[in-house]
Amino acid sequence: MGIHTEQMLTPYDHAQRAHKLFQEIEQLNSKRELVAHLEGAYGGVQDFREEEASLLHMYGRCVYGGDMVKSLLFFQLSLSVQLVARGIFESSVLPQERECALKEIPDRMKGYYFSKLDAAIEKGSGELLTKLLEGGESEAFLAAKNLRWLGHSLQNIDSYAQSEYADRFEAIYGLARRILERIGKESDLYKDAQWEIAEILYNTGPFVHGLRHKGDIEGAFETLKKVEPYLEAERDSFRTRVKRGQLHNRIGNMMASLVKKEEKRAEKEGRPKDELKMKELLARQYEETSTAEEIANSTEGFPPFLRTMFAHNRALTAMNCNKGGLITLSSEAISGRITRVLSDMENSDDHYYHATYLCSASRFEVQYGTKEKAQEYLQRALNLCITYPASCEDMEKPLAALKNEIAAMQ
Repeated sequence: MGIHTEQMLTPYDHAQRAHKLFQEIEQLNSKRELVAHLEGAYGGVQDFREEEASLLHMYGRCVYGGDMVKSLLFFQLSLSVQLVARGIFESSVLPQERECALKEIPDRMKGYYFSKLDAAIEKGSGELLTKLLEGGESEAFLAAKNLRWLGHSLQNIDSYAQSEYADRFEAIYGLARRILERIGKESDLYKDAQWEIAEILYNTGPFVHGLRHKGDIEGAFETLKKVEPYLEAERDSFRTRVKRGQLHNRIGNMMASLVKKEEKRAEKEGRPKDELKMKELLARQYEETSTAEEIANSTEGFPPFLRTMFAHNRALTAMNCNKGGLITLSSEAISGRITRVLSDMENSDDHYYHATYLCSASRFEVQYGTKEKAQEYLQRALNLCITYPASCEDMEKPLAALKNEIAAMQ
């Protein structure tokens, strides 16, 4: 909040411009202009529940990644506006929810919203689903997207990404899928609805499987196979190329997890690591991350956030491969990617992923560079973790280990 907008535009004008910009949200390095138009539009649309819900969803997408708690509040509020319009929630819930989301006081929402959301989702196969569909396919489609992104926000808040919440995640994503599956082939929204299902399968299959079966990386890998039929339907479309890049990147990440799993197993069993297996996993990881980066670099208009992520992951994988005796990229090639990632980071909106990028830059300096630069990048990573504590809890141990490595440098 707090960005000045053009004085002569009406709320309707701002809303129109916001909707147009939102169509290109994945290609935007900065969402400040979109946020400005959303602010200009919002005050004039609160009496029009469908438009308010749409603008709030866009707000959520703008802050997603930078502040997962805040994005969660916006998606909840957008969905709540829809549920009030359908008579599922009482209108009395909206003033407090608007205050929590728009005035950035999330603590008031703890326990308050989820009790209502959980109660509503329990009706998912009946009253809630029916009433959302009564509002028309466009409204139902928006509700499904709100549920999907609400779930994604929760996934990225470490305190919620726990096995005790597996039922809640399955309920949220399950309801979203049931809504989308009711949009038939004759609808103009059918293609996009099918794509939303593919996105849910891609983003949540491995995650929810991991909550139910901790450490079963192979099983999580199997869940990704459900995405493929949806990609075949669109063949070589732009968004299919993006998704294929994401799949290769995701598989690379899973190979990295299998490497760590073998290391922990060897330590627990008091035996040497299986070096042949380790090299095979590292080679597969490098192949997958390289393919992801190549797809990004060869696809015009590829989302900059993903392009940066893929370059980072290939550089990090190359560092790990080289350290493990499997030579891939030269230190100069790795340095070039790290430099580009940090430059991209400086020219984009803040995101908690940036702490990971800075951590990798510090690791590069430990492996190839200077203690001074390693300490600089580590401190910047620590500062970002303070800024985004809810999404950086799992970085505490890696950062502590890195700090010790730097301390041991000459």
